[in-house]
Amino acid sequence: MSAPWFRTTDLARWGASNSGGDLSAVQFDENTWYFQEVIAGIQTAIAAGGVTIDFFIVTGNQFTITMTDHTTRGPYTLPTAAFNFRGDWQPGIAYLINDVFRANGSLYIVIWNHTSGATFNAGANDGLGHNFYGLMLATPGNALPTGGAVGQMLVKSTTTDFDVSWGWPLPVDGNTDQILMKNSNANQDASWKTSPFVWAPPASPPGSAGWFLKTLDGTSTNTEWAEVTGGGGGGGGGGGGVSAPPASPPGQSNQILRTVDGTSTNTIWTFLFLTDLADVNAAESIVNDGKALAWDNASGFWIPKALFSPIITFPSVNGGDQLIYTGSAWINRPGIKALGSIASNIIVGSNPGGKTTIAIPAANLQIANGGFGYPGETLTVVLTTSGTSSFNITPAANVVMNGTLATGTVSGKIWTITFVQNDAGTLIETARTGPM
Repeated sequence: MSAPWFRTTDLARWGASNSGGDLSAVQFDENTWYFQEVIAGIQTAIAAGGVTIDFFIVTGNQFTITMTDHTTRGPYTLPTAAFNFRGDWQPGIAYLINDVFRANGSLYIVIWNHTSGATFNAGANDGLGHNFYGLMLATPGNALPTGGAVGQMLVKSTTTDFDVSWGWPLPVDGNTDQILMKNSNANQDASWKTSPFVWAPPASPPGSAGWFLKTLDGTSTNTEWAEVTGGGGGGGGGGGGVSAPPASPPGQSNQILRTVDGTSTNTIWTFLFLTDLADVNAAESIVNDGKALAWDNASGFWIPKALFSPIITFPSVNGGDQLIYTGSAWINRPGIKALGSIASNIIVGSNPGGKTTIAIPAANLQIANGGFGYPGETLTVVLTTSGTSSFNITPAANVVMNGTLATGTVSGKIWTITFVQNDAGTLIETARTGPM
C-alpha cells in the first residue's frame, strides 16, 4: 500500500487500509507529501497554460463543461430545433426556417426565410449568398434493374421476392409469319408456331372465277390461285390433280363438285345435302319444286319423288292473304278488301273476297252476302264516316244484323261489324263497335 493512507475502511473507495487503526507517523507524512505533490502539479499546469477543458457532460438538454482544475461551467440549456413539416413543395408559399418539405422524392429543410418561386430549384438563393434549402434525405437509389431494351417489361427471374429482370412480353425466337399458339390449357404456355390456317395468296397475280387456292411448297403461307385442270402440276395458274367436271349436266347455283368413284377425274356437280344421304347419279341430283327425296331400295339411291300428281301450283299472294282449297284448286283470298267511298251495296265473302272489308259509305246502303263462304268463317266490315251526312246501313239477303246502323254526322268516326257464317250460308252479326 502507498499514500494516501486512510484510517477507516471503505471497500467501495479506499479499501481496507489499516482496518480502522490510527495512522502511523510515517503514514501521516506520506499523506502530506502526496497532497503536496498534487497541488504542486496543478500549480505547474496553471502556470504553464492556464486551466483548460477536460471533458463535457450532456444530460437531456443540459450541457456541463468540466475543466482541468476540476471546476465546472454550466449547466447550459441546449437549443432544440422544432421542425415544421409542410408536405410537398408548393410555388408561391412563404417558407420559414426549419420548414421541412418533399420535392422530387427527397426531403429538404428551409434554412432561409423566403417566398417560393414558380418551380422548385434545390439551389435557389437570394443572390446574396443565402441558400434557401438544405438537403436532409436524398432520393433512394434506383430499385429497378439496369439495362433492358425498348418494349421490354419487368418479369420475375425466380420465385424470390424482388428478383426481377427485363424481359419480352412474348416468347422469343419464332419465324416470319408464325403465330402465337397455346401448347396446353396451362396459363402462359404458348409458343410460336406455323399457322394451321390457309393464308391469302398475294394480290398479284389475281385469280379467276372457279380457281382454287394451291400451295407451292407444302406450306400454308406460300400459296397462289390455281386453275382447275386435268394436267400435271405447275405454278402461275396451272393446277393439277383435279379434272374439270363434265359439261353435261351443268352445275347449278350452290352446288359442289363431288367424286363419283373416289377419283379426282370422275366428278359431277351435286347439292351438298345429298352427299350426306347416299350416292346419286347426275340426273337425280336435280330436285325441282314440288318434289322430295325418297329412298329407292331397288336402285339403292335417294331419288326425287313428286309430292302431288299432278303437281299442284299455287297462286301468288301478298301479305295478309289466305290460300283456300276449293276441292280442285288453290285460290287466293285477300286478307283485306278496301272499297273506298261507295254508294252501292257492300258485297262481302265473294271471290275475290276478304276477311276484312273497308268502306266509306256515301249513301244509304246494304251489306250483302257474296257467297263462297264456309260454316264458321268470320268476316269484318269496317265503316268510316265522311262529311256531315248520316247514312243507314241495313242487311241484304242472307245477312242478319242487330238492327240498322246509322253512321252519324261526325266525320272520321269508325264502326266495325263482325259476322260469322252458319251452316245455311247466312252471315249473322256477332259484334258491333263504334263510333270510335
